[in-house]
Amino acid sequence: MRTAALIILALALLLIFALVIRPLVLVKERRPQLPEFPYYVIVDLETDTPLAYISSIPVTVGDELITRENKLYRVVAVEGNTAYARFVKKVDLIPSG
Repeated sequence: MRTAALIILALALLLIFALVIRPLVLVKERRPQLPEFPYYVIVDLETDTPLAYISSIPVTVGDELITRENKLYRVVAVEGNTAYARFVKKVDLIPSG
């Protein structure tokens, strides 16, 4: 009788863990990364000209940016809240023809 009660208690605890605690941990793990700084500025590596100001997400090496002139830049370094991007190529967003 006591063994059956312990088994039922163990199953109840396992069920609580599976239905309540584990989903809460998964939700916490899926939260987006908050930026370390209130904003980031992406600057042209060659000219030191600001290309964009980003306030909603952190900027990391490998991120890409297309300017209003249709120039593609790739972030190559981040120091503090300044990201340095190198020009990659001119892009054609709307192909002609």
